[in-house]
Amino acid sequence: MNKQKAIEWIGTHHVGTSSRTMWCALMDIKPDDIYLGNFDVPHDADDFSRCFDLVEFVEVTNGELLKIPKVFPYWKPIIEIWSKLVNAYITHSGRVYELLNDKHDEVMNLKGFEKISDGYWVKRKR
Repeated sequence: MNKQKAIEWIGTHHVGTSSRTMWCALMDIKPDDIYLGNFDVPHDADDFSRCFDLVEFVEVTNGELLKIPKVFPYWKPIIEIWSKLVNAYITHSGRVYELLNDKHDEVMNLKGFEKISDGYWVKRKR
């Protein structure tokens, strides 16, 4: 990863919540629990486009992508299918949303939520 390009990216590129989340993990910036609501995974192709831009511009390796779930464990399902997401994105297959949506329940469980019904989740009590 090119750290100088990472600094340039955060200040000059289109940044969304999910790509900023990746950036923080890659730059070893650990959020405190108060701000965890300001971090997330991509939910659609538009979100993913900013994440893809970060990885490409900053020259992030596949090994470096593994740092993200260490900071944000709920990213694990996304990183596991990263190559499929990239392929779907660059071929314009229209499958990015489908791939992300297929991982939604797993992501929510890792975030500490319990599914009550379709589209309805509640935070598990600690």
